[in-house]
Amino acid sequence: MQQALRALSGRHPGWGFWKLHHRLRKNGLVLNHKRTLRIYRALALHLPRRLKKRVPARVKQPLAVPAAATGCWSLDFTSDVLTDGRRLRTLNVLADYNRELLGVEIDFSLPASRVVQVLTR
Repeated sequence: MQQALRALSGRHPGWGFWKLHHRLRKNGLVLNHKRTLRIYRALALHLPRRLKKRVPARVKQPLAVPAAATGCWSLDFTSDVLTDGRRLRTLNVLADYNRELLGVEIDFSLPASRVVQVLTR
């Protein structure tokens, strides 16, 4: 049993305990999984644990406040569903300087031409 487990893990070093156990059973070596695990641990065939990939910490910067009212705008698309299943969409245009709402467009469909029309207003 130990030789078969060692040979199989040598051929497939990336396989874990359960895959090795099922392959041994498929090859005709019928053993209880608890016994296979005991032998697996005794032979120290453990796979190394996978470490989580760390994302580098970003440098937090405060949001820049525009100097004038026409300096910067923000667009926001939102949607909601009516009881009959139709999707209602809104386009909100905000001035970043004083957070004033410059325009709202509400409809079931907002194609690009309508968005351009709202922005030119």
